Amino acid sequence: MKCSAKQLYPLFFCTFLLVGLYFRASGLFHGLQEGFVFHPDTSKQVQNLQNGLEGNHIVYYGTLISDGYPYGLNRIDEAILRILRAVASPVYSLLNGEGESLPLPSHETLRFYTLLLRLLYGMITLCLIAKSTSLITRNRLAVLMVLALYSIAPLASTVTHFATGDIGADLFLCVTLFCLALHVRTPKSRYLFAAGLAVGMAFASKYHGALGAWIIAVYLLMLTPPFSKKNLPLFFENGLRSSFGFFLGFLVLTPGLWVDPAKNGMLIYQNFGFIKNYGAPPQLLELPAHTLALLGLRTNIPVVVQALGPLLILTSGFSLLYSLRKPFTRENSSLKGLWVASASFPFVTILLSTAMKPVVLPFHYSFLLVPLVFSAGLLFHAIQDSSEGRYTLPVCMWALVMFISSGTTALREDALWRKPPIGPIYRN
Repeated sequence: MKCSAKQLYPLFFCTFLLVGLYFRASGLFHGLQEGFVFHPDTSKQVQNLQNGLEGNHIVYYGTLISDGYPYGLNRIDEAILRILRAVASPVYSLLNGEGESLPLPSHETLRFYTLLLRLLYGMITLCLIAKSTSLITRNRLAVLMVLALYSIAPLASTVTHFATGDIGADLFLCVTLFCLALHVRTPKSRYLFAAGLAVGMAFASKYHGALGAWIIAVYLLMLTPPFSKKNLPLFFENGLRSSFGFFLGFLVLTPGLWVDPAKNGMLIYQNFGFIKNYGAPPQLLELPAHTLALLGLRTNIPVVVQALGPLLILTSGFSLLYSLRKPFTRENSSLKGLWVASASFPFVTILLSTAMKPVVLPFHYSFLLVPLVFSAGLLFHAIQDSSEGRYTLPVCMWALVMFISSGTTALREDALWRKPPIGPIYRN
C-alpha cells in the first residue's frame, strides 16, 4: 500500500521532534548529583531563582559578576514554578494534613528544575520555528527541512544543558519571528507590539538579545518605507508601538528597574562593559580601537562560523542574496521585509559582535540559529516554488548534506554530554 506525501508528513514531523528532544535531553542531569555543572554562571542563576521564589528579587553582591547581570529568564522560571506550586500545594496539604505547606525547593533541586525548563524552552523554540515557516510558506517540505536542521543543530542543544539565560534569547527571538510571520499573514498592529515585547524579553534574558531589534527595524523599513509623506506617519506609529513593547518586555523581566531604576540602570550599564571585555587579556585591551576590532573580526569570525555551521551560513547567505534580487512590490513588501530582515540579521550580528568583543564564546551565538534556519527554509521554498518542483530533489539533497554535517557534530558532542565530566566543567 502506497503512502502519500500528506500521510508521511506527520511521521517525519514527529521523527524530527523526537530527534530534537533526544539531543536536548541527552545527558541533561549528567554530573549534577556529584556537584558538577557545565557553565560557570549556573550557580548565580539558580541562586537568583531561589531568591525570587523567596520574594527577594533584589540582592546586591558588590561585584559585576552578579550585579547588573541579565536574569530575565529566571522570572519566567519563577512564574512557571509558582503556578506549579499553586496546583501542587492543595494536594500536598491533603496528603500531609492541615497546617502542612509545600516547602520551597532547595538550591540543589532547583538545578534539576531549571534544566527541565531549559529543555521545555528548547522544544517550544523548535515547534515555533516550524510554525513560523508554515505560516509564511504553506510548504510542508520547507517546514520539515527547517525542523530537521534546527532539531539537530549542536548549539541549540548545548544551551539547553546550561541553567542560564542563553536559551531565553533563542526562544524570544523565535517568538519575534513568529509574531512577524503572523503580521505578514494578517497585518494587525498587536503583532508588532508583541514582536517588540519578545525582543525586550530576549534583551532581559541575555543582553545580546537586544540585537533582535534589527529584525523589526528592517521589517518596518520595508513594510512602510519612510521616504514618502504617505508612509511616514504609519512608519512612526509602527515603530513606536514596537519600541513600547520592547521597553515593556525588558522592564517586566527586570524587577531591579521597578525598585531602584537609577542604581540598577547604572549596574546594567557597567555590566555591559564588564561582559564586553570579559576574558580578554589586559594587554589586548590596550590596543587601539581599530586594531582591536580588526583582531576580533579575524580571530572570532572563524570560530563563530564553525560553531553555527559553515554550510548553514552559506545557505543563509544565498537566501539573503535571493531575497534582495526578488522584485519589490507593495503586495510582497511584508514578506520581502521579513525575509531580508531574518537573512541579514546573522551577518550583521556576527560582524558587530566580533568587532566589539575581543574574546567570544561560540554558544552565545546559538540565538542566530533561529534566523539562519528560518531564512534557509524560505530559500528552499522559493527555489521549489519558482521552478514548479523541478529543483525539489537538489534542494532535498542539499538539506540532507547540511543535516548530516550538523548530525556528525551533534553525535560527537552528545557523547561528551554522556561521558564522565571532563574539560571546562566547574565544581560547585
